[in-house]
Amino acid sequence: MDGSFAQRGGIAGRLQAVTVHGAPDGKTGKGARHAVRGGMAALAAAALASGAWAAEPVTTAARTGAQPPSYELPARFGAIELFKGEVRALEVPGTIKRVAIGNGALVSSTVVDGRLLLLAEEIGTTSLIVWNERGVALQGKLRVAPADTADVAQRLRASLGSVRGLKIEVVGPSVVLSGIVDPQMVPLIKTATSGLDSVVNLVRADEGDALKKTVHFKVHIMEITRRGMEKLGIAWQQSFNGPQIAFAGNPVHTGRYRTLPSTDAATFTDTPSQVAGAASGFYLGIATTIFSRINLAISDGDAYVLAAPELNSKSGGLATFLAGGEVPIPKAGAFGTTDVDYKPYGIKLNIRPAVNVDNVISTTLETEISQIDPSVSFGGFPAFLTRRTTSETSIRAGETLAISGLVNADASKAVDKVPLLGSIPILGRLFRSDEFRNNKSDLVIFVTPVVYDPASPENAALLQRGADVDANYRHRFGEPSPLPAANAVREQEVMEQKRPPLPPPGVDPMNGG
Repeated sequence: MDGSFAQRGGIAGRLQAVTVHGAPDGKTGKGARHAVRGGMAALAAAALASGAWAAEPVTTAARTGAQPPSYELPARFGAIELFKGEVRALEVPGTIKRVAIGNGALVSSTVVDGRLLLLAEEIGTTSLIVWNERGVALQGKLRVAPADTADVAQRLRASLGSVRGLKIEVVGPSVVLSGIVDPQMVPLIKTATSGLDSVVNLVRADEGDALKKTVHFKVHIMEITRRGMEKLGIAWQQSFNGPQIAFAGNPVHTGRYRTLPSTDAATFTDTPSQVAGAASGFYLGIATTIFSRINLAISDGDAYVLAAPELNSKSGGLATFLAGGEVPIPKAGAFGTTDVDYKPYGIKLNIRPAVNVDNVISTTLETEISQIDPSVSFGGFPAFLTRRTTSETSIRAGETLAISGLVNADASKAVDKVPLLGSIPILGRLFRSDEFRNNKSDLVIFVTPVVYDPASPENAALLQRGADVDANYRHRFGEPSPLPAANAVREQEVMEQKRPPLPPPGVDPMNGG
């Protein structure tokens, strides 16, 4: 729609020539132009009469003839945020010659006293270009929100500010609610935000620890020779664990052995047609996974498994492993008493996992190896040699983290000096190793996390196994028939009657007197 406003006497005489493009109703001709002239002139007259230049009450300054508030913008601005029904005046340098609005149904405009007056009518986003005698004076976007987002956010903070964990933020033309709150607060938040089109509710109910993902850590504490470490960590191309034969292809298009993609087409375009790294479907080569290499090192005598604990922790929890002992150390207590502190020694692991939605595990791994130092003592109590590391890393489920270099060969010399030091779990076996004493092996800790949740295949397999056991029991022995309440009471009375009487005090029933 193209419409122009002619200069008229009185209020309308102050209107400059304005052209509006892009109205979606498609009205053309004299009738449409007269309608626009009349509506915009009435809007300008109402604005000047009441001083409503923005969505604010009429102030004393406006009633006494003071200038209404206006906004100065750079020539190319990002966006102007409006809400439905708002009127805003913009300062335009020079004389306004032409105005173009992408969608005139969202925002209408007119020129009053050399300023551009905008009226937000519908919700949406459109563009604005204003020309003066020199060319483009203003250019940017107009966003119309359902309501004043700042006011909506303020009212929501006043009513929901006491909800723990709730965040209320203004993001563009919307008020975004986010956070994890108590499940009892969710209906309250829905009631408070009902009918507010500008509110985006992203609040989640706190499910507690029951549904958090569980991380299962497979820990391997091993002694690996220098030759074995070279094969594992440095010269990967020099080691292998034997041949592997694999085949992948589509000899027969059936759904028995392969998984169809989640589409309507019965094809196998999403499944690999060959082994990774091979030029065809058939492959005869070498497998190089780390645990297969470790198994090969064990069979070759290059590695020894000292311990293989398995730990579990919920996401955000703590998994702890200690292999060693404790040394009692007395200390002075209150009122002249003596207290005892127990100092742990050996190998200690503290693992704190945090799992995201993609099963990427952010892990804080604290490793400590401590041993008794016979060369230093105080008051007859030994000192301790401690090596401690803290690692923060992000790994995917199934990947392996390796830590080494925590123990040196000098520690093994204390085995002959300190009694029972050689019997310490894990470390005792390591210290008695001739290869370790001769600096030909090292202690290496491998940590491999696996994520379990209620939907994981491992959990589903355990549930299915339990269901099979229950079904087998019912098939062999029939449905269980619990005793009624009266029979249960009678059964309890019978059991009490059959119970032998208690012997009198001082009588030993084993010796007959």
